[in-house]
Amino acid sequence: MSKVVYNPLHEEELQLLPASGESSYLVDTKANILATTPTAGNAGFSSDTLEMFIGNGTVWEKAPLKLVTQSANPNMGSGQEAPNAGYTSSYITNKVLENITIGYSNKTTPDNGDLRITTGDYLQIYLGSKWNNIVFNLGFGLYDIGYTFYHDPVGFTERIEIMSGNSVTNFGLNGLPIVQQYVVSMGAYPSRTVLGGRTF
Repeated sequence: MSKVVYNPLHEEELQLLPASGESSYLVDTKANILATTPTAGNAGFSSDTLEMFIGNGTVWEKAPLKLVTQSANPNMGSGQEAPNAGYTSSYITNKVLENITIGYSNKTTPDNGDLRITTGDYLQIYLGSKWNNIVFNLGFGLYDIGYTFYHDPVGFTERIEIMSGNSVTNFGLNGLPIVQQYVVSMGAYPSRTVLGGRTF
């Protein structure tokens, strides 16, 4: 039969003395807990940092939980799981997400705002009752032709001006863009674009 005792050697230390085969529970400062042997199954609560630790036989592992204030008159309705911590079983809010990966979604009834990556390497968002491709690799910069809005087409190395479809960095020996209206001529002398039988 285990029992709870107070150890005066450490301030605020409360310790559960286990019987044979039982685990112990320790309430102490974080430094004192981490200085003890992390016996597998033993638990500790840090009184100065309000953190929970579990021993795995080799090291202490900290539970990734944050304590939140509990009102004396709690909400009796739904959604009480942990709204103050910024998450429940159905949402996460006020959190910074790092090192995340968007995968493929095969939901039969997507919701507005759903994101996914398709097998064709398209990033899509579900809006207006359909999946929409999100255009990326866009930018704005200063080149020989002036300030321009450009994009880097997927699978190509050429930077293209969006308004004209012309390359903004590579030019032929005659000074014309290698790519004109998303078309590339053979050779080092790109042809001028022809409109209605005239050139410009």
